[in-house]
Amino acid sequence: SESMFERRRSAILNEDKKRKSVEEEIEQIKSTMEKDSKVHNETMSTIQKESEDIQRELEIHSDISSKQLSLRNSNLEQMKQERNEHELVLSGLERRWDDEQKQARRNSEDNELKRQLELKKREVEEQEYFASLWIQLRWKAYLKR
Repeated sequence: SESMFERRRSAILNEDKKRKSVEEEIEQIKSTMEKDSKVHNETMSTIQKESEDIQRELEIHSDISSKQLSLRNSNLEQMKQERNEHELVLSGLERRWDDEQKQARRNSEDNELKRQLELKKREVEEQEYFASLWIQLRWKAYLKR
């Protein structure tokens, strides 16, 4: 009966050792889980902070980009307006140039006509002068007879 008692006691001691070993493993696992949980929470906190920082930077860059785009669009509109104004001025200058060219042609044609009229007038005056001279010479010749 003592050997049974020894066996039983040995079995109980074995079971106690196994239980104690399992309890130590459980404590070790709990400790590891607590450490891992702490590291996880710290990592999540860091990631959350970085995410918020990135979001703020994105908002800042987005705002800056929006303002730059708005400024560029404004500059583009101003350039378009200036181009339209320049085109109007250029169009006016082209019309003025055409008008001046037409006027120069008309003046040239008028001057040519005046010159031709002057030549014709001189020709008529010369004809009248020579006709008058001819008449005078004939009259003198008639009177001398």
